[in-house]
Amino acid sequence: MALQFQVVAWLPLDVAGQSIVEMALARTLSTPTHEMLHIVHPHVTTWSGVFRVVAEFYLSRGRKVDLVPYAQWLAALQKDAEGGPTAMERNPATKLLDFFRAGSVEPARTEGRENVEAMGFRRLETKKAEAASPTLRKQPPLRQENVWKWLESWEREGFLKLKPE
Repeated sequence: MALQFQVVAWLPLDVAGQSIVEMALARTLSTPTHEMLHIVHPHVTTWSGVFRVVAEFYLSRGRKVDLVPYAQWLAALQKDAEGGPTAMERNPATKLLDFFRAGSVEPARTEGRENVEAMGFRRLETKKAEAASPTLRKQPPLRQENVWKWLESWEREGFLKLKPE
């Protein structure tokens, strides 16, 4: 599994939904209008921290996952994609190979740049969004439990098929 050192601003879905409602009401009730509000977590967390939880989740399901540098993971995915027409069936991530290639951001290019997230995405400003949404403003940092819930949900819905090896 890929390990990268940038940050992510992922937000639980229920928080995003409530924030949207609050932002819509703030826009209709306040004098100044908000042209653009970013619905992202105001407190970023590390990509590597998220994937450590993913690795623990897999291990709890009997599957060991090694965390490796992103470049190493991408090289392995590219090699896997060369496996012909069955590659996508064996490893669905090969369908997104171009996306992952585009997100391959060298740490040296982002070092000291607080405005870059994992996959090379720009960090989005949340000051106006936090002003319009008490829920977003009061949101605590992303916790291990949030990531675990997402994984359980994806497993329940069949998106993750985790059978012991």
